[in-house]
Amino acid sequence: MNLIEDRVQQLLDSIGSSVVQSSLVVFFYRNPGAFDTTEGLARWVGINKYEVEPALEELNKTGIVKKMGNDLFTIYTYSPEESVLEIMDELVAQLTAMPAYSKEVDNGQRG
Repeated sequence: MNLIEDRVQQLLDSIGSSVVQSSLVVFFYRNPGAFDTTEGLARWVGINKYEVEPALEELNKTGIVKKMGNDLFTIYTYSPEESVLEIMDELVAQLTAMPAYSKEVDNGQRG
């Protein structure tokens, strides 16, 4: 494996098992100008805000999203670090091909 494949695999290992994180990554990838609160993003992806909040914190740590604001008012935006930006196409392609990622999730509906 080369460096890019290693980085994709590393992110897949951390994100791929989480439907919530996968949904958020795909949402931000498809809507690169999006920014919103935890509650707003939860509505966009159709997942409970209490599940979305820790997922956003993890994605902030991985360098995919950026957290702005403070404890009273926090906004998340798609702002991948340069090392992550160059692999987003491959990461999203692999995430959406995983069995845990279904068309229901893709449509922002969770049953």
